[in-house]
This record gives sequence, C-alpha cells and structure tokens, in this order.
Amino acid sequence: MSKVGEAIFEVQKKLKTISMDSEQAGGRATWNYASFKAISEALKPLLIEHDLKVTHTQRQDFDSDIGSDASAVLFTLTTEIEHMTSGQVASEAFRVQLQDPTNSQEIGGKITYGKRYNLNCMFNLVFNQDQEDTDGAVPTVEATPEKIAEGIAAEDALTLSALIEELNRCESKKELKTAFKKNTPRHKEMGRVLQLVYVDCSRHISKNFPEQGKPEAAASAA
Repeated sequence: MSKVGEAIFEVQKKLKTISMDSEQAGGRATWNYASFKAISEALKPLLIEHDLKVTHTQRQDFDSDIGSDASAVLFTLTTEIEHMTSGQVASEAFRVQLQDPTNSQEIGGKITYGKRYNLNCMFNLVFNQDQEDTDGAVPTVEATPEKIAEGIAAEDALTLSALIEELNRCESKKELKTAFKKNTPRHKEMGRVLQLVYVDCSRHISKNFPEQGKPEAAASAA
C-alpha cells in the first residue's frame, strides 16, 4: 500500500460518526445531511496527525457531447489528498453539467457539494443516520403528477442523467456494483422520486448484462 493510502486508511480507522447538522427541503419533503463544515471539523485533527493536506480545485470545460450552446459546460471539482512526508497524492473528481455557467450561486453550490462528495468517497465517512431515515415519520400525500413534479429539481435531473451515464459505461456487473456503491452519497442527495428511478435503472442495466460484453445503454434521463 502507498504511503498516502496508509495515511488515509489510518484516518478512516479513527474517524468517528459525523452528525447530520443541516436540513434541506425538496418539494414537500425535507431531509438531513452533514454540512461541509461538520465534515471538515471531523477530519481536520486526523489530517494534521497523519501529515495529510487537502486541496480542492475546480474548472469548467465546454463539452460538445452535451450540446453546442453556452449551457454545454461541464463543471469538475477535484480533491487531492497529499501525504506531506512522501509527496504521494490521491485524488477524486466530482463532475456535473452546469445549468447556467454565469450563475455564481449555482457554481458555489456545486463547489460545496463537490467537496462533500469527494471527501465522503475518499474517507468512507459514516453519519449518524441515513439520509432516507425519517425515524418512522413518513409523510403521505396524494401522488398526483403535479405534486411529483414539485419534488423534481432541475439540478437533480441533471445529476440523475450523469449517474445513469456512468452506469452505462460499466462493462461488467462488478464494475456496475462498484459504480453504484461509489455514487450512493450522490444519488441520495436527489429527491425520492429520482432516487427510485436511479435504482430501477441500475437493476435494469444489471439484468441486461450478457455473459460477456456491455449491455444496451439505458434510456437517458432528462
């Protein structure tokens, strides 16, 4: 194992459960999540103890595969963990299409979310409750098309599309399982309706894998 890998492993062993200190509303539902501040405060002393430095960088790239107009911009937030003694680096990248590249509020939200997502992936963070955990309090409403639409944010639809695209690139059930597990924190940030769509798509892709080769691509979500 590399020095940076060993140091990250030591941090993972010592990390305590992180409390979800923030709440977000989506449509008629609300859910809890751990803020970047809570994650940073839990990690900081252990990063210092094991000589690890965290750096986040972001960039925007025009992606002709997305489209041909100004909205076809892919946002990337890269997190690097550097082991200061050895100089070795481990990294994770969060990518998503921007709705409006000129909207600083949207970009700021993507930066914060990307930091949380990458740190979660790299340090295998554990929280005091699952984001789907409602402590038994499950709200019930009439499932009309209008009320379902209220719970589907445009950002969530873009996230769903990106996640399904990643699943479609998998070439085996093992790769599919790994990709699904890696993206669990990200897909649970979406509204409940799109979470179910994502799970159903992953099952469909898995069932259509031939013994060798890739399955047919699932229909993209939009």
